[in-house]
Amino acid sequence: MKNTKLSYMYRDADNYKTHEEVVFAGVINTELIIEKIKEKLESFVPSQIGLEDLQERLQIFDSFDHDVDHCFHELCDVEQTNDEPTDERTIHEFTKELIGKEFIEQEVGHILNK
Repeated sequence: MKNTKLSYMYRDADNYKTHEEVVFAGVINTELIIEKIKEKLESFVPSQIGLEDLQERLQIFDSFDHDVDHCFHELCDVEQTNDEPTDERTIHEFTKELIGKEFIEQEVGHILNK
């Protein structure tokens, strides 16, 4: 079964980086939803949407500086995968949480509810 992989990263003020991938069950059937996800996740705090904050990973290398570093992460990619889900939510549930149930139902509900 095809699933959806979301890749994101944290980059600190010194440009040290750490990455994460999360796989949701199911696929997104419309470019409109993918674009909305990319728009919402251009700069985001993962813990606010049920994902792992990554900046703490850099603290073990003493590269995280609370005076200049931040909490914002970047989306790297959204793609289909055959990998097993790593998040208990489906991509449809995650998308509804992220961009709003009202938008989904008005714009593309007929596609997602098939």
